[in-house]
Amino acid sequence: MYLPKEDVPQTMTYVIGNPLIALTMLKHDINSALHVPFRFSVNEEPNGGSSVCYIIPSSQIAIGALTNPADEKALRDAAMVLDEKVEALARHVTGTVSGSLEKESSSQAVDARL
Repeated sequence: MYLPKEDVPQTMTYVIGNPLIALTMLKHDINSALHVPFRFSVNEEPNGGSSVCYIIPSSQIAIGALTNPADEKALRDAAMVLDEKVEALARHVTGTVSGSLEKESSSQAVDARL
């Protein structure tokens, strides 16, 4: 059993997925299986709060690598739907008001007291 020192922050990583959502991407690009189900972590912060960190799925899916434009659009649309679901989960977990999370990069961290 691992017993960390007191100064090591606690973290929990979760893997969450729905096979029906994954299928919307896998049928267009089997390599998207590398990114679904998605993962997020809840991390203890030094100030006593917590942060939720996750990677926006569409930033990792190989959009632009497919040769069929119809598959490309369908994959992009499916990845964007998953983005919305991931962000909704992060808002729910943190109690953040809808729409206040911004897509500034491929990784999101949201400070909140849990």
